[in-house]
Amino acid sequence: MVELVIDTLQYADRLEEAGVGREQASAMARALEEQLGERMPTRAEINERFNLVDARFDRMEARLEAMDAKFEAKFEAIDHKFEAIGYQFEGIRHQFEAVDGRFKAIDARFEAIDGRLRLVTGVMIFGFTLLTALGLFQSVRSVWPGSVGVTEVQQPAPVSPIPIATPDATRTTVPTP
Repeated sequence: MVELVIDTLQYADRLEEAGVGREQASAMARALEEQLGERMPTRAEINERFNLVDARFDRMEARLEAMDAKFEAKFEAIDHKFEAIGYQFEGIRHQFEAVDGRFKAIDARFEAIDGRLRLVTGVMIFGFTLLTALGLFQSVRSVWPGSVGVTEVQQPAPVSPIPIATPDATRTTVPTP
């Protein structure tokens, strides 16, 4: 006899409680047992199927765990590469900081040179202004009549006759007055 998943005795009792006679309820339970007995799996068969499904799930879980391990190893490798790249970027950052420090030193030198050039330019402008003022003072002083310490302007002495050479190689003399 096949062990059914459905309890036929309990089925007949339920029918009786619902108002079906005892003989009819037993007949209906037996008919159900005959019909389902051929088509319904037994508990052992159901358990066997569940065991097969559980085994398949176990194999799938093992595969997923293996895949997880592979992915984890790959992600760790990628993570190490990113760390290495990060260290390289850190080194590059330090190099840029060093170059930036050099540029700051050069900027400071240029600022010092700029300050010196401004000083030299200022001194030159002051000197030219002073020389121009002294030149103007002397020219005003020499022309202004009656100014203190002004002497008369003397005419240069006459020039003695000097022979002058001409392009045609003839000599001419300048007459003496």
